[in-house]
Amino acid sequence: SDFLNLNDLSYTELLNVLDRADVLQQRWRDNQMPQSLRTKRIGMWFWGQGFRNRTAFEIGARAMGADVVYIPGELAVHEPIEDVSHYLDNWFSMLVIRCRHYEDLKRVAEDSKIPVVNARTNLNRPCEILGDLQFIRNKRRSLDNLRVVFVGDVTNLCMSWIEAAKAI
Repeated sequence: SDFLNLNDLSYTELLNVLDRADVLQQRWRDNQMPQSLRTKRIGMWFWGQGFRNRTAFEIGARAMGADVVYIPGELAVHEPIEDVSHYLDNWFSMLVIRCRHYEDLKRVAEDSKIPVVNARTNLNRPCEILGDLQFIRNKRRSLDNLRVVFVGDVTNLCMSWIEAAKAI
């Protein structure tokens, strides 16, 4: 299934993801990553200069055995999203997309039969907040009664914290 925002996960699912992240973090340290993506091809479509974002996804997927292909270009510039989505279904097992507009990401997810992961959009960045929640939970031992104050402009990061507040 797709992961476009934190509200795609129930509280139990969110905790399960964080539990799995804890296991994978230890497996990473032990250089024993499971090869659960060994037969998968992951398309990574990244707009902009986010090298840390792209690198983290790519290293993680490769460490778990996936074939990773970087897709150049920007969504909805040269071809309609609907057309591109159908090609991508034939080539990949999953897409990780960082794009300008959440609506474009949503259209790819609607038109694709394969899972789509939101690496970042103008509206939100749910994977980053999952990482923050894992860190906080590891320090506090729980997310119970967590209160977060966001000081700054209303950005995609702020919007993801709002999503997290609803999820937890």
